[in-house]
Amino acid sequence: MSAFQQILIGVAGGGVVALLSWYLLLRRLNVVARYYPHSQLGDDELAVIFTVLNRGHRNESDIAIELDPKRQYALVAHSSAGITLDGCILRVERLPGADDVGAILLVGGGDFNDSNVLRISSAQTKGRVFPKLESVPQPPGYAAMAVVTIFGFLGLAGWILISILQEADSKVLPDVLRTAESRRSEVLRHEGWKDILSFSDSTLADSYALNEYPISVRFVRREGDFVVVEVSGTNRSNSPFEFTVSASTFIQHTSIKGAEEYVNVPKVDPGSIQVRSLRIYYGDSNKKGVELSTSITPEQGSIIYAKATIPAEVIPSK
Repeated sequence: MSAFQQILIGVAGGGVVALLSWYLLLRRLNVVARYYPHSQLGDDELAVIFTVLNRGHRNESDIAIELDPKRQYALVAHSSAGITLDGCILRVERLPGADDVGAILLVGGGDFNDSNVLRISSAQTKGRVFPKLESVPQPPGYAAMAVVTIFGFLGLAGWILISILQEADSKVLPDVLRTAESRRSEVLRHEGWKDILSFSDSTLADSYALNEYPISVRFVRREGDFVVVEVSGTNRSNSPFEFTVSASTFIQHTSIKGAEEYVNVPKVDPGSIQVRSLRIYYGDSNKKGVELSTSITPEQGSIIYAKATIPAEVIPSK
């Protein structure tokens, strides 16, 4: 796995952890004040129900709800211990995560609505005031968060698996290709070719069968002290190429009149065949045969080299 992939995995994993941590650590402190305009109380008194909600998952402490100081307040009832009234401040000692508490106050001195609740805060955060319970935002449920987390981890796991498979392919595929190249080399060696790795590794080889090389020996015949070898270049690819063939008889000799031991074909078009003949001085003492050295120059790519030996036993006698 590359360093870049490891960095991406770290970033993705960190993102999932950060999302989960944000959800668990986010504070949501709210208060709702509801009052009943029609009551059996005096004309100047209202019953107001305060609901304090902790929609986060962390405890809140020392909660203070500051009320309009122009009104008078009296604490009538509350849902749990730790709720007190300090002048115009309603206090809640502690409120666990995902919990709520309530208190009923008598309010005198005029009408009362959510605008008379000045602010709500705790030792840890500032809260928000809402006119009714339905207005308080619902936090994402545990199930929704679980779905997000699961999909996040599944996505991360899938990405890691794909990365591993791609890396495996990058290692296995060249091995497979090398196996095919080795097979081609083995077959062509059986056909008499050698030093053909540059051909097996080339894209040109894709256009030929495993037992086929672009240059082939069509026939060999004897003409006195000379051996005539007819060769052909067959282009099965989509681009033209150039080829050369030179011959050697493994014995030292000076230039012989009538010998033609090198041919060059500057262009073989796709789908065509070019045929040439070499006339090689052979003599009577040669027991090793004739070696052909070939080169192919594709329109694109590197030059391809290969050799083939025509054994002495297949060369006709005079």
